[in-house]
Amino acid sequence: MDDGEIWRTFSAALFADFREEDQFHSKKPLLAHYTSLDVLENILKSNEIWFSNPLFMNDSEEVKFGIMNGARVFKNSKAISDALASVSVVE
Repeated sequence: MDDGEIWRTFSAALFADFREEDQFHSKKPLLAHYTSLDVLENILKSNEIWFSNPLFMNDSEEVKFGIMNGARVFKNSKAISDALASVSVVE
C-alpha cells in the first residue's frame, strides 16, 4: 500500500468523532484553567487572570492549536487578502 491508500483506509475511522459543527470556527471553545481553590478565589475576587509564557507550558498542544488555527484563519481571511492587495512593495 502507498501512503495515500493507508491514509484513506484509516482516516475515516480516526476522524469519525470530529463533527464539523464542533470545530473551532463553528463553536466557541471554552477556556480551561487548571488551578487551586485559593487561586480560583483570587481570580474571582480580582477579576483577573494572569497568563504565563506559553513556551513554558507542559502541554504544547494548546499553543500548537492556537498557532495552526490562527494561521489558517489569517490565510483564509478575505479582509486581510483585500488589505494586502492594496499595499505596494517599495524597494
